[in-house]
Amino acid sequence: MKKKNTITKKNTATTTTSDNKKNAYLSQVITADNVQMLGEHTAKKALKTIYNRSQDDFIRRLINDFNRDMYNAKNNIAENFSNAYDIAQTAICFYCEYLGQPLNATANNGELDKDKKPIDIYRACLRKINRYILENKNKVYKTVYLQDIDENGEHLEYIAIPQKWDMPTITDYQGVINAIEQMKLSATEKKILYARLRGFGYDTIAKKLSIAKGTVQTYIKRIQAKATAINLTPQAIRQLKQLTA
Repeated sequence: MKKKNTITKKNTATTTTSDNKKNAYLSQVITADNVQMLGEHTAKKALKTIYNRSQDDFIRRLINDFNRDMYNAKNNIAENFSNAYDIAQTAICFYCEYLGQPLNATANNGELDKDKKPIDIYRACLRKINRYILENKNKVYKTVYLQDIDENGEHLEYIAIPQKWDMPTITDYQGVINAIEQMKLSATEKKILYARLRGFGYDTIAKKLSIAKGTVQTYIKRIQAKATAINLTPQAIRQLKQLTA
């Protein structure tokens, strides 16, 4: 009986210590000196929480990239931050709106918790990060990259989109993909079109595909001709975007 009481006391003491640390952290006032550190810590916390719940490989890669960014920054390695650091930047910008206030002060964005009570700045920031990660995860799954060309020059056509992430975003490009399929493009034409849709110039595409710039231009003319043949004119494209927005 005494042993059980001892264990209970230890658990209570551990919980109390944890609560004290959490309260001390949330009582920090957001300043110009610590806003970057707070943003980075919050981003790391959000990523770990999401990964612990989902075990998603996309989130795991983000965590690895983010940790590498932090290591490089700490060790003064001359290397640009990865896209994962955009999550920290999102948190930093959010906190900048609350300079001079503690993390546990009430956020003014109107969000409520499950009990219909206003949430604090820290939780509001976590929610914003979660939404940011989800939106970008959808974009990644719905994007076909020029780099997805294997060593044989074959395009890895489509990445399977997990059903739980295949939800509407601000712009869903399925209609555009269907229109491209109607054009009946050759394998090379499709590679070049996807590259152009990503914003790559003729020189970059030529180098990536090991062909002449003039050849790329010829393929572009063929693509334009096929688009015109199915009435995929600039006006039709604008209408298509409105339908898929």
